[in-house]
Amino acid sequence: MRAATMFLALAAVTGSSQSALASDAVRVRGAHIIVSDLVPDCPQNACDIEVARAPLPGRTAIVGKASVIRALEAAGVDAATVRIPTTKRVLRPSRRPSEQELRAKVESAVTQVLPGGARLVSLGSTPSIEAPLGEYEVQVKWSGSGAANRRVSFPVSLHSDGEEFARWQSSAEVIYETLMPVLVAQLPAGSVLREQDVEIRAIATPKPSAAVVTELSQLIGVRLRRNKGALEPILLTEVETIAIVHRGEALMVESVHGSIRITTNGVSREDGAVGARIRVVVGSSPKLLWAKVVAPGKAMVTP
Repeated sequence: MRAATMFLALAAVTGSSQSALASDAVRVRGAHIIVSDLVPDCPQNACDIEVARAPLPGRTAIVGKASVIRALEAAGVDAATVRIPTTKRVLRPSRRPSEQELRAKVESAVTQVLPGGARLVSLGSTPSIEAPLGEYEVQVKWSGSGAANRRVSFPVSLHSDGEEFARWQSSAEVIYETLMPVLVAQLPAGSVLREQDVEIRAIATPKPSAAVVTELSQLIGVRLRRNKGALEPILLTEVETIAIVHRGEALMVESVHGSIRITTNGVSREDGAVGARIRVVVGSSPKLLWAKVVAPGKAMVTP
């Protein structure tokens, strides 16, 4: 009981002395202490001369006469013309930003440095800090990688008037999204995909691999090998192409030369699915041409 009483008494004395020091201190708003902060009646040619860096927000510093003299002499001002106090305690007033304010600023800074395709899901906790009375800037040095659904760690620093006054290590959960074709709705195995069955969506996934379908054209006219849910990445092994043109089949072969479009009869020399390039012959010519299958019984000569 006695120890607790002594502790409370000591805390009261300490708090009182700190309050007294703060009340006696000269208040500066910026990151620099200038002569006019210490000498209110300074000569006009001396008032804006910088003496020292201001303390961090919420803290105090002692500035001695010698520091003021050095600053004046460096600026070419006769120190004898200035009534310099022996010492001055300087306080840099501060405020404590709310958690909501600080979190919003950090989230904004993180969003600006996220790599392409990444989206912020959640942010780690923010500390209680003392900030300047004016505006301050949040800077984030991104150190995350390209992995999906990963919590990353990175440094956050706060700056005012070109000075860093707070720093901590934060964390965030980030999802990496990639634009890719997916099913609009669930379809059973054996379904032949049409244009209305697929669309491009941003999907949370690791960096696309060679096994994932990345182009819409790769899905039109193919058949599902297995049941497939909506909005899921589709693997090349989950679909199979369907030949809509067969070897020896008669075709309408179209070729375009500028504004001229020519259509003639031809014959396929191999099987082909939609979008496949196959060899065809046109008319009575034995020459083989490459043509792209565009529909059943129809192909277009390509360069």
